[in-house]
Amino acid sequence: MIVFEHGSSGRLQSLPLRCALLVLFLLAGFIGWQLCQQFKASLQLKYLESKKQEFSLFVVREAQELVHAMERMGNRWLNLTGSEYELWRLDVEGYRKDYPYIKRIAWIDDYGQVRWIDPVPEPGELMARADFSDIPLINRILDISRQRHESQMSERFSSVKPGVSHMLVASPLFAGEQFHGWLVALIDNNAFFSFLKLPSESQDLIVRILQSDSVSLYGEASVLPSMGVSNILSVYGQEWEVWLSPTPGLVDRLNLWQVNVVYASFVLLLISLIGLGWFAIIRSADARFLSSMLLTQETVLDSLTDGLIIIDRNGVVRSLNRAAREMFGYTDTEIMGVNFKMLLGESTRSEHENLMRRLTLMGAKSGAELRIKTNGLRKEAQEFPLEWTFRTLVLEGEALYISIARDLSAQTEARKALENERSRLFQTESLLKSAIRSSNAGFAIQRLDGRFTEVNEAFAELFGYSPEEMVSMTFVEMSPPEEADNERALVNRLARGEVNNISEERRYLRKDGRPCWVLLSASRVLNQEGEAVFLAAQVVDIDQEKRLALELELRALELERSNQDLDRFAYVASHDLKSPLRGIAQLANWIEEDSYDQLNDETRSHLAKMKNRVARLEKLLDDLLAYSRAGKREETVSRVDVKELAQSTFELLAPPPTAKLVIDSVLPNFETSSAALQLVFRNLLSNALKHFEGDACIIRVSAQVKRGYYEFCIDDNGPGIPVQFQEKVFEMFQTLKPRDEVEGSGMGLALVRKVVQQQGGQVWLVSDGKKGTQVYFTWPR
Repeated sequence: MIVFEHGSSGRLQSLPLRCALLVLFLLAGFIGWQLCQQFKASLQLKYLESKKQEFSLFVVREAQELVHAMERMGNRWLNLTGSEYELWRLDVEGYRKDYPYIKRIAWIDDYGQVRWIDPVPEPGELMARADFSDIPLINRILDISRQRHESQMSERFSSVKPGVSHMLVASPLFAGEQFHGWLVALIDNNAFFSFLKLPSESQDLIVRILQSDSVSLYGEASVLPSMGVSNILSVYGQEWEVWLSPTPGLVDRLNLWQVNVVYASFVLLLISLIGLGWFAIIRSADARFLSSMLLTQETVLDSLTDGLIIIDRNGVVRSLNRAAREMFGYTDTEIMGVNFKMLLGESTRSEHENLMRRLTLMGAKSGAELRIKTNGLRKEAQEFPLEWTFRTLVLEGEALYISIARDLSAQTEARKALENERSRLFQTESLLKSAIRSSNAGFAIQRLDGRFTEVNEAFAELFGYSPEEMVSMTFVEMSPPEEADNERALVNRLARGEVNNISEERRYLRKDGRPCWVLLSASRVLNQEGEAVFLAAQVVDIDQEKRLALELELRALELERSNQDLDRFAYVASHDLKSPLRGIAQLANWIEEDSYDQLNDETRSHLAKMKNRVARLEKLLDDLLAYSRAGKREETVSRVDVKELAQSTFELLAPPPTAKLVIDSVLPNFETSSAALQLVFRNLLSNALKHFEGDACIIRVSAQVKRGYYEFCIDDNGPGIPVQFQEKVFEMFQTLKPRDEVEGSGMGLALVRKVVQQQGGQVWLVSDGKKGTQVYFTWPR
């Protein structure tokens, strides 16, 4: 309050002067009030403009995060292609927990068919349809996203429930140039914008997101206030108008100081001081407000994961956030005021002028957007793939460009690794499928319930079906009725993991009802988490082997019966036939004793021949019995000194004085069947003594150590064996001279061959047919 004192210099006694002064006071108050209103409106507009940009950044950031999440989920889903729906559903649940405004997530193939969706829609909902090919709203964003290779948002549309609105986000699935459909999310608009984490002062604002109709957030109002600002956002193919207006509470708080200004305006003499003070206060508040706004914006920008750079129309860097500084490796002092051309790679720097022209053509329309992909250049001269998104921002009549830089290095490397891995898997899968198709063995893929999902030609041909007929069949359906329960239990045990694999012979029925035997090998196929996803089965036709095995078993039984008959025959021949022979020999002795003086020389010669032939026949029967029993007796293995065995066997044969046994080398001492080895030496030494012609019989015995066996040699200086008879002498009842000249049954070498072969060895002879014979045989060590 100002008081005027009476005096000669300040006395105001004239009524007109007082009226003029009053009018002047009123005029000054009115002018001050008008100025106050203008500054108040200017302050409100500046406040709303700052919040408009801030809120727009929050919307764009959350939309980018949503699209990035969809792309990450799509890339992860491509790695899970072919897996069970349960794995995909669990992955979807995790993303829906992180982003609660996502109500449905579906995979739509390139024909517009819904393949998978979670959670299952209620009847009547848009996503409840299995075919989107006739819905323009969905087809439009699907076609655009596929053509541009990028995610798209749909327009807002009303739900079947009152007061609920939604939009769709479609993310195309590409593996290289191969298209795999879309990943589509149903977004609750109210939940999406409510999820934005705005600062507490945003409660003083009424925010509306306008598209086809309004969505009211952060405040209640039936009509749009007269004061407000709007901003056009281009978010993945859709334009959204953001309208911000102050709440009545904010207006009241801004008007509190108005009374003082109006009251002070009545003081005409201090109008200038009041005006200057008021102007200074407003400027100070404006500065503090702008400082707070810039600090808030800087904090928000530094929290972004993508680099953000503000450039002017000449390309000079005006501001950048922390992510941009870290991305390019520069400090603020190094990059501020420099043309952002230095951030482009050498290979793409020539595109700078063209880029600036395109930015100029965007004009000053707020919300305009330009997106390009190029190479960035770090401070250390390292190029890396980069995606730029430019938007126009008009501040105080000056056109600036907000550029959002996203480093694509990790994404590019991941895509290359994924493409390489997919290429390797594709080649492996192609080779595997080619091998399976061309294999003679039958292969089949089964679900965990045992039903076939894929079989090769060999598998279907084995059972008499076509591959198409066998899809959805099971082994149980091809099993004989009495084995169906066992087959079903076997598949269930394998599916539950009670056994990891099966390999056994199984009997099944062909399509025509004929039985067939196969060797079945089945195992579980696990995913990366160790869970069974399907079963793999291989069958090999062993029907012929089964028949041959049965036939072989029957022949073995017949052979065993035949051997038993031979044994009985040998026993009869050695026992029953010997009695008459002994009787004949006894009668011949009696005749010779009783009538010796009455017999002439020819009769005595006949009696001698008869007794010799009876003895020969008895010897033949003994050798025949020994041949039949060779190898059938249980042999006792003991340590044998071959030198001692050969020497003792030679002496038991009662050789003539002119015969001599010579051992040329050190004979082995090892464990073997002594009876069998002695039988071989006895027959070979006896054969050499029996066929000797001349003055001195020399028999040499030698041995060589071979790999796994010994090679023995019996060498004599007898008459030799002609080449044409060297194999025949090993047959039964074969002799080179008449039996009247040389006593023998012709069984010696045949018995030797049989015993040696039963021990796993071989026997052969070497002779020039004139003089000397070497008989070789091998014996396992």
